[in-house]
Amino acid sequence: MFIRIMLFEIRSWLKRASTWVYFILLASLSFLTMLAVSGYFKGVQVGLAGSGGTVLINSPYVLAQIISIMGYMGVIITAAVMASVGCRDFAHNSHALIFTCPITRWQYIGGRFAGAFVVLTLIFSSLGFGVWLATYFPGIEAAKLGDNLVSSYLRPYLFMILPNLLFTSTLFFGLAVLTRKTLSSYVAGIFLLLGYMIAGALTKDIENQTIAGAVDPFGLTAFNLLTRYWTVADINTRQIPLTGIFLANRALWVGVGLACLSAIFWLFRFSYANRFERGAARSKAVVLSNEPIPIMSRSPLSLAFDFSLSAALKLSLNTAWIEFRSILGSLSFLLLSLAGVLFVFVNSTEMSSMYGTITYPVTYQILEITGGSFLLFMLIILTVFAGELIWKERGLRLDQLLDTLPTPSWTAYIGKLGALVLMLVTLLGVVMACGLTIQATQGYFRFEIGQYLTTLFGFHLFDYLLLCVLALLVQTFAPNKYVGYVLMVTYYVGYMFMGKFGIEHNLFRYASDSGLLYSDMNGYPRFMLVGAIAFKAYWGAFACLLAILTHLFWQRGTDSAWRLRWRVARQRFTRPLQLASIAFVALFISLGAFIYYNTNILNVYRTTFENEEIVANYEKQYKQYETLPQPKITDVRVEADIYASERKLRVKGTYQLQNKTVTPIETVHLRIPPEMDIRQLDFELPSQTIVDDRITGYYIHRLAAPLQPGAQCSLTFEIAYAPKGFRNSISAYGNSPWLFPNGTFINNEMLPRIGYRADIELTQDDVRKKHGLPKKETVLPDVNDPDGRQKTFIPDADWITYAATISTDADQIAITPGDLQKTWIDGNRRYFQYSMGTTKIENFLAFLSGRYAVKKAEWRDLPIEIYYHPGHEYNLDRMIAGVQKSLDYYTAQFGPYPFRQVRIVEFPRYSSFAQAFQGMIPYSESVGFIARVRPDDEKDVDYPFYVTAHEMAHQWWGHQVEAANVQGNAWIIESLSQYSAMMVMEQEFGAAQMKRFLKYELDQYLSGRSFERKYEPTLARVEDQGYVYYNKGSVAMYALRDYIGEERVNAALRKYLQAVAFQEPPYTNSLELLAYLREETPPEYQYLLTDLFENITLFENKAVTAKATPLSDGQYQVQLKVASKKLRADQTGAETEVPLNDTIDIGVFDENGETLYTEKRRITQSETELTLIVKGKPAKAGIDLYNKLIDRDSDDNVIRVEVEG
Repeated sequence: MFIRIMLFEIRSWLKRASTWVYFILLASLSFLTMLAVSGYFKGVQVGLAGSGGTVLINSPYVLAQIISIMGYMGVIITAAVMASVGCRDFAHNSHALIFTCPITRWQYIGGRFAGAFVVLTLIFSSLGFGVWLATYFPGIEAAKLGDNLVSSYLRPYLFMILPNLLFTSTLFFGLAVLTRKTLSSYVAGIFLLLGYMIAGALTKDIENQTIAGAVDPFGLTAFNLLTRYWTVADINTRQIPLTGIFLANRALWVGVGLACLSAIFWLFRFSYANRFERGAARSKAVVLSNEPIPIMSRSPLSLAFDFSLSAALKLSLNTAWIEFRSILGSLSFLLLSLAGVLFVFVNSTEMSSMYGTITYPVTYQILEITGGSFLLFMLIILTVFAGELIWKERGLRLDQLLDTLPTPSWTAYIGKLGALVLMLVTLLGVVMACGLTIQATQGYFRFEIGQYLTTLFGFHLFDYLLLCVLALLVQTFAPNKYVGYVLMVTYYVGYMFMGKFGIEHNLFRYASDSGLLYSDMNGYPRFMLVGAIAFKAYWGAFACLLAILTHLFWQRGTDSAWRLRWRVARQRFTRPLQLASIAFVALFISLGAFIYYNTNILNVYRTTFENEEIVANYEKQYKQYETLPQPKITDVRVEADIYASERKLRVKGTYQLQNKTVTPIETVHLRIPPEMDIRQLDFELPSQTIVDDRITGYYIHRLAAPLQPGAQCSLTFEIAYAPKGFRNSISAYGNSPWLFPNGTFINNEMLPRIGYRADIELTQDDVRKKHGLPKKETVLPDVNDPDGRQKTFIPDADWITYAATISTDADQIAITPGDLQKTWIDGNRRYFQYSMGTTKIENFLAFLSGRYAVKKAEWRDLPIEIYYHPGHEYNLDRMIAGVQKSLDYYTAQFGPYPFRQVRIVEFPRYSSFAQAFQGMIPYSESVGFIARVRPDDEKDVDYPFYVTAHEMAHQWWGHQVEAANVQGNAWIIESLSQYSAMMVMEQEFGAAQMKRFLKYELDQYLSGRSFERKYEPTLARVEDQGYVYYNKGSVAMYALRDYIGEERVNAALRKYLQAVAFQEPPYTNSLELLAYLREETPPEYQYLLTDLFENITLFENKAVTAKATPLSDGQYQVQLKVASKKLRADQTGAETEVPLNDTIDIGVFDENGETLYTEKRRITQSETELTLIVKGKPAKAGIDLYNKLIDRDSDDNVIRVEVEG
């Protein structure tokens, strides 16, 4: 009987159209995803982890990514199939008959489940089929394809899809068959999604990654953790292994699936009543009475009928309240809401975490975390209950009765829409309560209720209301609520990918707007508000049209034929509705025209592809001039007027230009951002404009007489910027001057720059090919390139003198590099005059203005000033300490500080970084000003102190030593700043915090390698790879310091700085730095310089066993066995084992983590046994204890010691 039931189930599903629809749907999704990953679609970029660059699109890793992600998205299909199988007999009321048949639970439950599971395995096999089919599609480059190995398709199916199907199928089937309700299966799917999302939140802290890998029921997190350090070579060649955390995850959830199946057999009963239904009614018998029913002798009621508009509105309100109460009483609503609340609280534990240190729960952070975390659950609840409300009466078979009532059709629609709005208000109230609770539990009581109300019950509520209107429309037209759910999910997915297909204008993206970003310094800026409100009103008018359309096709009666519904709709389209429709159409068109005028006429609108095309044309047209001799700027004089409240900028300036080449210069090439309005551009020498390219911002001026070698001339300019209206999205302001009412931050990239700039070229090979450009093999010239060594990363100047006068609003302070000469007020303008005097600096300038409070301190009479937003006092003392400790260390070790002040200046959170200018450090409010460093928590890294120390280090490495614009320059500028900051931080906080910091740096370096799509360079030849010069640079420099000593490293750096500080061309390169380090490095550690800086060297260190025996004198003898392997990787990540002859740390710790023994030992064998004598009872022992060497699995470096006796 089991086989017969299973085969019957299989045959019945194979006859259903839905089975093949699911098959084709998944195959099509995987097929299209593969084409998108391959770059087949023009202007479409799909960046799956592990794709792009030289990665083969049919590599085992990429196939596993696509198949597993598509399988994860297909969980709704699993729920639909299993819910249907589990509830079919109960939905058709055939279970009473079937339960009388002579079958066992095993035959009934097992047969049904097995048949459906076989069908699901067939449906999900379409994922591999679709991906495989795409690899043979004409137009895909052969270079992007490797061998189509069967194992590459089979392993993801066996390791990801089948285990997930087993677990989810048993869960969904069990809930459906036990509760006899399909909705329970869908709710369970949401909780599975919650598990995946929680896992993603936990991975933010590297110490939680094992837990994260376990709790994700789909295995995606465990898979990502398993492969997070894979290089391009690994991605292209390695098959997915079933090991480590990935194996543990799969075993865990397969076990859970089998446990669910066992529970189903144990709990299921062949009973008519549902033993899992809530309420006591299911268990109480109905008692019949023989008593006669009394007849009331009363005159008939006199009823007064009221068909007025007010009565209809009252009916709508009553309907809304009744429906709202039914939603609140729904177990599904409560469970979904609970899931959302749980995820909000889990996500809040890692709020804006950096090095494991969170921020203070300021209101805008809380709103972003709570609103963002709850967003998915809001969409699910909204979608589910829109369907439930529309189909509720038909599900209860009350529709024919209710449809006969003499009420307007719109009352039911308004009532159900009102119920959804009340539900949204309730949920947003829950979000607000979660936010306030998170703030209070973290000891933060600066509640900003107004911001909560504006954001949640203003902007968010309106957005969700638009989606409610759409969801009700879809359910009105859908043949059943499940099709409606699929259509809404399709809309959500399509909305996410619209931008990938070039549909980026918010005029064509329902319910979208230009965006809002709150900052404590500006609130919601007016220009953002105007744009967002205009778009919301535009889509609000459209939603009113959708509401009218929903009313017209609202179904009453049993006849659902479209011909009848169309006839009824025409009858309902009365004169008032016609006038309302015309009004809303007019409003929609008017608002659309207003938006178009702002986004496309007052501003320039371009898609991502069009912006890329402009950059590509810039290279195609002007690359030929890259090596053309150009004059260099030697002096800059600027008068800048910042009208912050009006968002206007005017800059007048004069450059002194000098021909430092050996050939006469006939033409001067300028680049000025296209956003800038050029009012004056005059050379001292007569000149003629021969290229005036306003699209790319490139200009060529031919001088009447060539500028001879050594000769000078001036360039006087005036430019202005006055943005009008609003743009399509706030991200479109990225390349424009950051003009804000409070916290303006403008750098001199907005001013005229001399010569062709290669640093703005397109770099991704896939993108370049779409625009007809060849591959860009390297970003920077070779380390010894003679032309490259004539320039720094600022190619239009060597060292300049600088003076500026800045005016701003009367209530603001304007800041730029230099000594403040004087300040004055003229009318409603406040003026600041700065000068660097005779001090030479880089042509790397910035202008800031804001309503600042100022905290002042000193270091040996050197003024230290922090310009900050009132209310952001949390870390000012930490920053001042970072400045003072840095000055102590750097002046003692490297040389004098070259400027006469240190200023830290806060700017709004529209970007998150800190940047070092000459004696001035602009610092985002979201980076360090709101960091919450808990002194009592040893896990917290004091990153406001660290970031400050890093930027202070740039006053030596970057503003005194400037590297040539060749490979390896970032090792000099960034890695040495990392090293310097680490020394200050270790001196202040000790080795324990450094160990935690280095663990993060190592993890970020190894993770960064897996995202490298061109090649990984060595530190000595690094280009723009931040994971190399920041993260690997930290680990490598700290290791060098540990091996040869801090004194030797600093001596080398001091000599190097003295030799190259403020030098003229040719500029220093990484090989010169390496030579100075070699001079100070003892012979036995010369190999280390090669390993750290000239090669990509990795280790596989492991503590194998550790046993301790107590000795008679109270000491312990520790027998430690360690394994070690040394590998050398090429630029693609392909590894070769090399002979081991290295000095590596060996150590022993007690139970409290105190060091009992540490010593560097020469390791020459793959396995080494060591005998150590320690004082005190050992608890742990191992190799490379502080992650000084680059080891992909440093967690196995330490092992517990087995103590005998």
